[in-house]
Amino acid sequence: MTLQTMPRRRRSAAAGYLLLLGLLALLGPSCDKMPLMAPSSSTLTLYAARVSVGLNGAVDVTATVIESAGTPVQNGTVVVFTTTLGSIDPVEARTNSGSVTVKFNSGVQSGTAEIRASSGGNTVKDALKISVGAAAVGKVELLANPTALSTSGGSVELTALVSDLSGNRLGGVPVSFTTDNGILGQTSVMTDVNGEARTTLTTTAKAIVGASVVGGTSGTVKSDNLTIPVRVGPTVLIGTMTSGVPGSATTISVTVTAGGAAVKTASINFGDGGSQAIGTAGSTTVSHVYSRGGTFIVTATAVDSAGETATATSSLSIQDVIVTISAFTVSPSTLTTAVVADFTVTAASSSPTAAPIERYEWNFGDGQTVTTYGSGFTSHKYGEAKAYTVSVRVVTTTGASATATKEIVVGGQDAGSVTISQFTVLPASPTVGTSALFTVVATATAAAGTIARYEWNFGDGTSITTTTAFTPHVYSAAIPACIVSVRVVTTTGAANSAAISIVVGGQDAGSVTITSFRVDPASPTHGASASFTVVATATAAAGTIARYEWNFGDGTSITTTTAFTSHVYSAAIPACTVSVRVVTTTGAANSAVLQIVVL
Repeated sequence: MTLQTMPRRRRSAAAGYLLLLGLLALLGPSCDKMPLMAPSSSTLTLYAARVSVGLNGAVDVTATVIESAGTPVQNGTVVVFTTTLGSIDPVEARTNSGSVTVKFNSGVQSGTAEIRASSGGNTVKDALKISVGAAAVGKVELLANPTALSTSGGSVELTALVSDLSGNRLGGVPVSFTTDNGILGQTSVMTDVNGEARTTLTTTAKAIVGASVVGGTSGTVKSDNLTIPVRVGPTVLIGTMTSGVPGSATTISVTVTAGGAAVKTASINFGDGGSQAIGTAGSTTVSHVYSRGGTFIVTATAVDSAGETATATSSLSIQDVIVTISAFTVSPSTLTTAVVADFTVTAASSSPTAAPIERYEWNFGDGQTVTTYGSGFTSHKYGEAKAYTVSVRVVTTTGASATATKEIVVGGQDAGSVTISQFTVLPASPTVGTSALFTVVATATAAAGTIARYEWNFGDGTSITTTTAFTPHVYSAAIPACIVSVRVVTTTGAANSAAISIVVGGQDAGSVTITSFRVDPASPTHGASASFTVVATATAAAGTIARYEWNFGDGTSITTTTAFTSHVYSAAIPACTVSVRVVTTTGAANSAVLQIVVL
């Protein structure tokens, strides 16, 4: 049967059904989420760990996005980055707690990169400038080994040390070498990771050598020059040097050759304040222990009986041994005074020459300590039920170390234990004069009985005790770093604590009052639509309500301009916390939560 041959009433119903399907098809694409952008009048700020980098280097760049009310933008807000030099990875990122970090890759071209960020029509006021390659250079220092040649001439190793204005060595910078006599092994050399570029000069006559970088921080040439004389005097040559680690012996060889007169004295300066005498003829190998890592300028000096002085200088890198602690665990997970706590730490050292781990220094937080060797494991039994801070210091044979700490709670033998799985505040950054809602989720073991009370400390000198797992609080003054804590206590005396750090902002422009927050049906069924409605009013100073920020408690959230919305849960949730934040045109805000059961 066709539409035309149906009875009039059935044709009308079928046509309406087809029209409804067409409308649903048209509305479908509109349900897709648009990218979340920062509200107008938000402030974007850029900063970087450092503002200079060599070629093919990388620097972390962080953007913070703050709304006009002084609060961070909503998580997931899109920030777009641009740069005039190099590249940004990724060029588009989403915020977490009001900030996002991307990586600036400098590339292969020297210059000044101007980095900008934008979101929702808001752009950083001033571009972040990072000097790249030659443009980042603040100083060039030239070393020669040896600093003079005998009458027959010979070869000199030239080392250019390149650093920025802060004294940090710069890798990936092209250095040009010049001489007015002799032959250079290479005239253009790229600095290595230690900011060093090396070449050789072979000459039989006095030579003036130079090292330069074009395009320094002032846009000019940064350079240094040395004169290599050819004379009848002693010569000093620094030979092989082992790049060791702090605490281990580093060996350096030095060769002293007399010229027209016998060498009277010879010595070596290790660049860290230490020095010693060396042989006045032939080759000498010395050992020295550096107490710290870094790059040191080693200088050897010889003086002959005629008063002629010769020196040689060279750069030596001592790499710090890095100790990394990858795990620090305690078992069992629930500790009481009746059980033995087993602590295990996993650590390793790394450097060009890694040092073995020698010992583990444990502090159990109750006045007891122990040192173990060869094994990152120890046991301890506590005599009092309370919270402890346990620490372990891992030490290598060279003295390098790293420390890890762990907070534990030891309960009484029969008190059971309390676990706190969540401690939150809505809004995340409260403001003066508006209500902040604190909520804690905690469970107790069977031996601990039931939760009897919640002891709250709001970090502004006030505290209360409730029998509910949530409580509101209004701050009367702004607090840049406010520590809020809650202690959950059971009927047997078992307890556990949690703390969060928040920022309390200045007075909002006006205030928002929420009088009702409900869901229909009261206990939604998963797979079916649930309708949420909030009733809120704003004072005159707060303007009008601009948006409603909904969080459905199942990992999904939306923002609407209406005081109602619907949501379909995909699974049953025995204890679901739904929240809504109401924000006005002036930035005033208030929040409410609803505890529901999704069937």
